[in-house]
Amino acid sequence: MTKQVERHDISDELYVYLQDNSKRWYARIKVAGKWHSKATKQKEKEKAIAMAYRLQIEYQFMADNDQLVSSKRFRDVAEKAINAMQVLINKSKAKDKDPLVDKYTAYIQLLRKYHIPFFDRIYITSIDSDKLSEFDIWREELLGRAPAKSTLLNHNAAFQQVFKEAVQCKWMLVSQVPQ
Repeated sequence: MTKQVERHDISDELYVYLQDNSKRWYARIKVAGKWHSKATKQKEKEKAIAMAYRLQIEYQFMADNDQLVSSKRFRDVAEKAINAMQVLINKSKAKDKDPLVDKYTAYIQLLRKYHIPFFDRIYITSIDSDKLSEFDIWREELLGRAPAKSTLLNHNAAFQQVFKEAVQCKWMLVSQVPQ
């Protein structure tokens, strides 16, 4: 694990720091109550401070205009969605038999078998119609045939659970969800 070897506080919501595994400075910026880290790509402290100010202004502008300041990779969002579905499954099992249990169980299996292996480290906000077309081709090769309509509907529903989670966690805007 990396350690901070040097830190320079600029304000209560901004500082730059060096890590033991890099010669370049990083900025730590607080925007809308959340801390964000970003590489300044600078080796000199003065240049890093100037870049940190620029990043702070950029992040603040994005937050003020309801744009995303950060995004997550697909695997991270999918695992969070899977955990949320698993909680609902566990609650439903404690009560009577709920038809959502079977649906969520199927979605979890689909996400683990198809979606996570394909989209893995791609940022959730980078998934567009081209990437979805690539996924369709990959899935057909994996299945060895064209998927049935019900299969496609289940895959899409599982996908929507991930996008719903990303929107709820503010890692993605509703307008960024691919159709």
